[in-house]
Amino acid sequence: MSVRSVALPSTNNGDLSQATVTIGPFDVRSIPAAAVQIGWSGSPVGTLQLQGTTGQPTQSSNQANTWPGPWAVIGSPVSLPLSTGGTSQAWDLAQTGMSAVQVVYTRTSGTGTVTLATGQQKT
Repeated sequence: MSVRSVALPSTNNGDLSQATVTIGPFDVRSIPAAAVQIGWSGSPVGTLQLQGTTGQPTQSSNQANTWPGPWAVIGSPVSLPLSTGGTSQAWDLAQTGMSAVQVVYTRTSGTGTVTLATGQQKT
């Protein structure tokens, strides 16, 4: 089994003082297992939601895959700040039927910056 790490893009340069920040999407087609981890600095207050789509990707003009959705929430939202004081959250995806996943941060208050946004694929 091999593991491949992928840096995930984020909107608004990962600025958690914005109303929403989307991290991903992360292609999870045709792999037996994947994980997504998000880290941050500062004092953001809001929610993180893992979302998935079964939709098929399209290619943009730069030939990068994009997923138009629709996106659906997977599991329960994670409230920030974490009660443990932690500064990262991870999701383990085993044999998902999704085509892609992404994480959406919705701000309530506070500020911060995404410092880590990675996905791992196990093949």
